[in-house]
Amino acid sequence: KNLICGCSASKKIMFVAVVIILLGSQIASAALIPTSSPADARVFTLFTDPATTFLASGGGNLNGHLGNDMFLDFLAGDGYVTLDKTGAEDNEFGNTTGSLIVNSYDAITGDILNQYGLTGDFEIISSMLTGYTDLAFGLKTGNNLYPSWAIFSLGDVIKGEWEISANALSHAILYGKPSAVPVPAAVWLFGSGLIGLVSLRRKSTA
Repeated sequence: KNLICGCSASKKIMFVAVVIILLGSQIASAALIPTSSPADARVFTLFTDPATTFLASGGGNLNGHLGNDMFLDFLAGDGYVTLDKTGAEDNEFGNTTGSLIVNSYDAITGDILNQYGLTGDFEIISSMLTGYTDLAFGLKTGNNLYPSWAIFSLGDVIKGEWEISANALSHAILYGKPSAVPVPAAVWLFGSGLIGLVSLRRKSTA
């Protein structure tokens, strides 16, 4: 009898623990601000703080390379370059490869899944992205429903959670815009000096 009672008590404790974990994750998600793609057959949502901005969605592929990336190939992606993609080969996108971390978790155990599901989280290693601004985060899934991908402008966000209403995530992708390179003060001084010399030469010639 004691053994049976002990087992029952263990099950109760395990059940309570699972409930606490699930409630804790829901409370944490509730503190984040959802941003979703427009209502359609499939909806993509990011949960972040502060909120992100929906940028674009559509059908077709996102692979990070011009000519086969529906975001980069059209106006919405004007000025953007690919910084990283989940599953990218070593150095595929230069020294920014590896700056994007995306996971899916088991809803009960909290263990990281070997393949992506409908929900998960993401984190961006911003220290690898010096020289880039206007970061944008993309989610890509199957082409059986529309849209098959969505892009969100991150602003100051570097981590959060994601959710897809139908079909598991295929891969995620990170875009950014190269920062304008400031012209060193020495160059300005050199240019000003040249203009001054040209002006003096013209005056002396006249």
